[in-house]
This record gives sequence, C-alpha cells and structure tokens, in this order.
Amino acid sequence: MLVADWNWENSRELFQIPYSGVGIAYDTRTHHLFAIQAAQADRKYINEYDLAGNLLNTFEVFYRGDRVSVVGLAYEQSTDTLWSKELGKGTLYQFTKTGTVLDAVVVPGLDPDNDFGAEMRIRPMIDFESLAHEDDRKVFHGASYEEDGFTITGAVLSTYGTLHPNYTGSTALFDDAMSIELVLTRSDGGAFDLISIDLAELEGDQSPGSTLEFRGTRLGGGTVTQSFQLDGVAFGAEPFQFSPEFRSLTSVRWTQGDQQIDNILAPEPSRLVVQGSALLGLAALIGARRARAAFP
Repeated sequence: MLVADWNWENSRELFQIPYSGVGIAYDTRTHHLFAIQAAQADRKYINEYDLAGNLLNTFEVFYRGDRVSVVGLAYEQSTDTLWSKELGKGTLYQFTKTGTVLDAVVVPGLDPDNDFGAEMRIRPMIDFESLAHEDDRKVFHGASYEEDGFTITGAVLSTYGTLHPNYTGSTALFDDAMSIELVLTRSDGGAFDLISIDLAELEGDQSPGSTLEFRGTRLGGGTVTQSFQLDGVAFGAEPFQFSPEFRSLTSVRWTQGDQQIDNILAPEPSRLVVQGSALLGLAALIGARRARAAFP
C-alpha cells in the first residue's frame, strides 16, 4: 500500500499486503482501507485494514447465493457503503462494509471487459474530531462550534471522551441542555446541500429508538422537513441520507432529544459529483441508480 500527494509525488509505503490487489477504497468515517485481493484466480476477497496495516476483517461478495468476482472498489461517503464491478460483466454492486449486497445495477453500454478502478469524490465532513479528548469525561465546548466553514449553535455543546462508556467510536456532538434547538448554517451565510448525517443514542438502549426531525430553510423561501428513527441500540452511529429536497439551504434546525450527531456531509449546492479512472462507467452508475427498477 502506497500513499502520495495529489500529484503522485512524495510517495511512501504504508504497509505490505499479501496477494495482488485489484481495487482499493478509503473509508473517511473510520480511516480504514478496503482492498480487493486475489488469493485465488477465481476468488476475490475484500480485506479491511487500519492505516498501520492490521487486518480487521475479510469477506467475499455473494449475490443471490452466487459468489461474485469483483474488481475496482469505491467508497460512497453519503451511504457508508462500497461499490464494485463484476469481473467481465457490466454489473455494478453496492454492498455493506461486511459484504451484504444492497443493490445490483446493470449499466447499459458498459463494456463487460472494461474492468476499471473506481473512486467517488470525497467531500469534507463535519466530523468533530478537533474536539476529541482521550478520557472518560463529558466536556462542554460552549454555545457554538465552527468547522469546515460551517457553524452549529446551541446552548451547551458537548462531547464524550474516547474512554467514556457512551462514546460511539468517533467523536460526536450533542447539547447537554437537552430539548434545545440546534442550528446548522454556513459561516459565510451561503447556501449548502445537506446530504447525510450519522446519529447515535445519547444515554443508552431504547425501545423503540428515538426519532429526530430536521427542518431546513431553503434559499429563496420555503421549508423542508425529514425525520429519522434510530434503531435504539447504543452506542453505534447509524448513517442517514437526506432527501433531494434538502438542497440549496440557508439553515437546518433540529430539537435534540436522546441523540448524538456526527459526520455531517454538507457540500456547496450541486458540487457532490463522482470521479474515477473510468468516468463514463461511473457516470452511468449514477444514472442507472436513479432510473433502475425496485431492487428485489
């Protein structure tokens, strides 16, 4: 595994892996690497590594009971999932980070033999890692917080330390005042799109899980709302996607209950795009996702 700057200069070796690789993806949430490796000619394993090279998990991709030989790998930031292409076929698969297939898309016009590497453009996430503290305490950070050009305002914005029992595995934000309205805006007053957010329980298990409603104010007037229900299992964060109506916003508000928030993806309007070494194939992927029939 090599790492380099954007110009492919100043490269250095991170660590070595067994077998040849036919795909790699970087998980912006966990800072882990996923690599497709050909341990056997007809079998492709996906291995998950931390940045020190420790193997964390290994899985294969199966679709309707059949093993899929996948090549090229891309991490989709907004859904916290992986995408890959089937070797020698024009089918793209979306699957969880443990290998459960969520979608299969046959892309019209995609050359079955055009096996390629893949990449989805990564946007900065508001991840609150600048607030991380390695202890078992609850720390207050004031009534407002700014990161990556965005401001969140509340009353008593707080985080749990990495050793606290309520820590989600990633530094998450909550307001210790409870039942207080929090507001997300761009610091320069500009518009933004709200793509996704991670939510986790604040205090413990719940049955049923709590529900959180988000209210967006749109540029030029009008409002949109969307609610998400957590699974109630503490304290693992769950990714949630906002509907396309949450575009060109000037602010988003929510009244916090028993929730922590993390990994807010909010690019400038119409700036979330897809890139890759086979641009036509990945552009077709997005079009096919929007036009496909329901997945059985």
